[in-house]
Amino acid sequence: MSERLHIDTQQLQYIARISHGKDSLKMLDVIVSRGLPLDRITTTDIWATDTIRGEHPKMVAFKEMANEFIWRKYHIEVEHLCAMRDGEKLTYEKMFYHVPKRKSAGGVIENRKNLGLPHPVGAVVSIRPKARRKAPGSRASIHKASFRWDSIRGFPVSFTKKGTWCQQLKTRFLESPAARGGKYIVEYLGIAADEPERFGQLNDRKRAPLAEFGIEEGLCGLYCQYEGILAPSYETSCRDGCWMCHNQGVNQLRQLRKDYPELWALLLKWDADSPVNFKPDGRTVHDYDQRFQLEDEGAIQADKRFFWRMLDEPLQMSLF
Repeated sequence: MSERLHIDTQQLQYIARISHGKDSLKMLDVIVSRGLPLDRITTTDIWATDTIRGEHPKMVAFKEMANEFIWRKYHIEVEHLCAMRDGEKLTYEKMFYHVPKRKSAGGVIENRKNLGLPHPVGAVVSIRPKARRKAPGSRASIHKASFRWDSIRGFPVSFTKKGTWCQQLKTRFLESPAARGGKYIVEYLGIAADEPERFGQLNDRKRAPLAEFGIEEGLCGLYCQYEGILAPSYETSCRDGCWMCHNQGVNQLRQLRKDYPELWALLLKWDADSPVNFKPDGRTVHDYDQRFQLEDEGAIQADKRFFWRMLDEPLQMSLF
């Protein structure tokens, strides 16, 4: 017998967790139209700093518009959660751009080894500088030439697996007992019927209304298009991810620099402060900034094949 059957329905609180993607927005329509219980709608925000969201600005604006649509249609306000640490908002800047704190005497000192990194606090190390050029089959260093290990952690590309750092900012939130009213939570997740690889995370406390009613991803997209609530990331006007992510491609970085110079300036600052380079191949944000500046000046062309050695000899290489 399922655990849910052992709990009085009065003790349950039903929460729809949405990302503002097509599946989660269609999920809300299914929940209400099929008469499923719904008490709250929540979303999780990623913060770059205490005042700047980590999501692409176009996505931030879209989510505000979608929240208005949800309020008008369902009369439930979307609650914005975020990752928390020691009672305060956890941000990308706090995770990677602050000096690790030492605990009180007699306690364990938080150092690079404790963080899963190789050197102790206070050690001055000289690491092979990033390679401007690299031999075929080789890999440029992601570490800068010289820095103190008791400084900031810097860009997460060097010591975290892909996705690990952002998952901390997406999932490490705590809801107060008052918000839950002391009740058990049943979560609704936006998993479509044609996503069987995700069914393993479902149980009595995590349900997928789309899958339960046989609704596939394609229909979710059509619904959002019809209602005018299809996220801009589906129309390729912005990426579905954070503006400071090292996994984004050159086109997204170029567009970020052009459209949001204030965010690009912050990324350049972090790049100067970081003991590790922005990209796994050893490239820095300043490398990309130099490349884009040469494009602006007409020394190299963005629509032609690019080699990083063009940064050293842009006029000679502009014909490539």
